[in-house]
Amino acid sequence: MGKLLGLDHATKGGVGVAAEQVGGCTVAALAVVNAIGDVIAEDGAVLAGPYRDGRYHRTVDALRAGALPPVLDGEATTLVCVMVDAALDRVGAWHVARAATTGCARAVDPTATQSDGDACFVLAAGEASPDPLALQAVAPHVVAAAIRDAVLQATPLAGCASVASRARR
Repeated sequence: MGKLLGLDHATKGGVGVAAEQVGGCTVAALAVVNAIGDVIAEDGAVLAGPYRDGRYHRTVDALRAGALPPVLDGEATTLVCVMVDAALDRVGAWHVARAATTGCARAVDPTATQSDGDACFVLAAGEASPDPLALQAVAPHVVAAAIRDAVLQATPLAGCASVASRARR
């Protein structure tokens, strides 16, 4: 995350999971996070992003000030697989996937840029028949939680600090 100020100031991404029950089924998300921007906490603060002078900085603010990313297109992404144990047809799964993308927008800023290959996919298998609106409403919350979990669970690698390693300092 936060590659805008260079890899020396970036924060390590990772893999995260989250799940919630709704209408007799489980909505789970598996997120792989390596965004060019920031991961945003529920309270709107930067949870992971460019780190300098002992604090996180907002990628959008740096872009507004004219900073250009040192990352080539296609080198950053947030991929999410939403899994439900519900009976969904192709259109129902598409509606959940469409709603799930808003979870990316809640937790990653900026998202879906030309430098990111962001995508949400849905796998559905099961017998449950939850209300479609409830399923679509819960999916973004689960996606955002999985994205946040990915950076909280990440471990440092080759000079790229993680959220947890910075918290220990």
